[in-house]
Amino acid sequence: MRILLGWLTFLLAVAFAACLVATLILNSWYGFPNVRAAIGFGGFGIPTMVVGGASAALWDGHRSLQKLLGWTGTMAGIICGVAVLLLVAGWVLSESTEPAGGRIIGRLLGFGVAGLVCGGFGIAMLFVAEGKGN
Repeated sequence: MRILLGWLTFLLAVAFAACLVATLILNSWYGFPNVRAAIGFGGFGIPTMVVGGASAALWDGHRSLQKLLGWTGTMAGIICGVAVLLLVAGWVLSESTEPAGGRIIGRLLGFGVAGLVCGGFGIAMLFVAEGKGN
């Protein structure tokens, strides 16, 4: 039963993480309002962490499932890292003469925090799955 409940929480974590990244992408490149993006960041980010932690607890001792959770978190972190690189490249290559520092800093922080948390959690889960985290 724990494994099935773990799958449910894993799928919820993936859905919340996808919504978090989608909210940040919509804000960065498609004009989604900043206030709604900030609410979405908190509203999707906190449940992602809680449900991801629940999956880790439910799958404790199941090495292959912990590796799946670890690689999923690591990939989410990499996606956010690539988005940070794209934001910086767009900012540098922009032909705009007005400084966009205030607008882009929040977006960089959003992707950066999400990338660090997801990637760090994923790497930690991979270490735990290999038995080096104990």
